[in-house]
Amino acid sequence: MENQQLLIVEDKPEEMEAAIAAATEAGFEDPFVARDLASALRILADHNISHVVSDLFFPHDGENMLDLQDYLEDKYEGYKDKEWFVIRLCFNLCRDIWPEMKFEEFPERLNDFHEILKFGNHHINLQNEGLNMGVIDLDYLQKMAKEFMSFQRLIGTMREWKDMPAGMCVKWEAEKVGTNVRVCIVTSMWHHADNIQPLVEDLGAYVHSYDMTENSEEKRKGWKAAFQKLDAMEP
Repeated sequence: MENQQLLIVEDKPEEMEAAIAAATEAGFEDPFVARDLASALRILADHNISHVVSDLFFPHDGENMLDLQDYLEDKYEGYKDKEWFVIRLCFNLCRDIWPEMKFEEFPERLNDFHEILKFGNHHINLQNEGLNMGVIDLDYLQKMAKEFMSFQRLIGTMREWKDMPAGMCVKWEAEKVGTNVRVCIVTSMWHHADNIQPLVEDLGAYVHSYDMTENSEEKRKGWKAAFQKLDAMEP
C-alpha cells in the first residue's frame, strides 16, 4: 500500500512468518517487525507508522511498564470485585467466624461455612446484599473460590512484572504518535479469559482465539482477520 507503513509485533517466529504472509496478501510491502516492546516503541518513534498489528502478551524489559502496571492494577482489582462479589462476601463472613483464617485456608472452610449458613444468622448478611442462599450451594461456592484464588495468583504474577499484556503499551504509543494510526491487537487467547476479559473494553479492534486459522498442519493467530479489521477502519 502506497505511503502506508506497517508494524508487526510478535515474538514467535512461526507466528511472525504467518503475520508477514497475511500482510503481503493484504497489500503491505516490507513491514517493520518487532519481537519485544522496546523494539516496537523504537520503531513507532522513528518511523511514520500508519498500521499496527500486535500480539498482546510478549517480552518486555520492564521499561515503560509503570503506566501499564497501574492500569492493570485498577482493571484487575475492579474485575475481581465485580466477578467474585459473592465469594468476597463469604470470605469476610468466614473471617468473622474464624478470625485467624488465612486466605489460602478459605476453600477448606467452605464446607463448615455452608453448614453454618443453613442454621446460623450469617445468611441474613447475604440476603441483605440481595443474594439467595437457596441457590448458592456448596459446589458453586467451591468453584467460585477456586476461580477467585486463581485470579489472585494472576494479579500476583502481574505485580512481579510477568505475563504483562505489553501489546497495550504498543497500542497506547501508536495512538499517541499518530492520530490516524490503525491498530489491531491479535491474540490466541479467548477474549473471556481472566487476563483479557478485564481489558476487552479498552482493546479497541482485536482478534482472539475464535479468529485463529486452522488446517491439517498448523493453527495460527487470526492475522488475516486482523488485516480485514484494519481495512474496515480506513476513512
